[in-house]
Amino acid sequence: GADRPAGGASRAALRETGRATADAEIFADLARIIQDATGIDMEEIEPGQDLEDDLHIDSLSRIDIAVRLEDRYHVLVDEQAIFSARTVADAVEFIRNEVGAQDGHDGGPSGDAPA
Repeated sequence: GADRPAGGASRAALRETGRATADAEIFADLARIIQDATGIDMEEIEPGQDLEDDLHIDSLSRIDIAVRLEDRYHVLVDEQAIFSARTVADAVEFIRNEVGAQDGHDGGPSGDAPA
C-alpha cells in the first residue's frame, strides 16, 4: 500500500517511522495526563514547552504526573527522572525509553521466533 516504505528502506528508517508513531501516541497520553493532573487544556500543550517555565508545573504536579504515567505504562518512574525532564518532549523521550526497556523492545521484531 501507499503507507509502506519503499522496498529499499533501511531498518533504521523503519525504526524512526515506528518511533515517530510511538512518540505521537505517548505525547497524546502525556498531554491527557498533564491535563488531568494540572487542569491545563491538553490542546494547549506542545512538545517544545518547558514544563516549569511555560506550563508552570510544580513539583507536586510532577509527582502526580509520574504516578499517572506509572499506572498508564506499568513502569517505575524514579524521582530523579521526574525532575530531570525540562520539556514535554524530554518527558516523551523518557517514557519511550522506559517502556522500551521494560518490554525488552529495541525497535526490532519481537516474539519467540526460531533462532
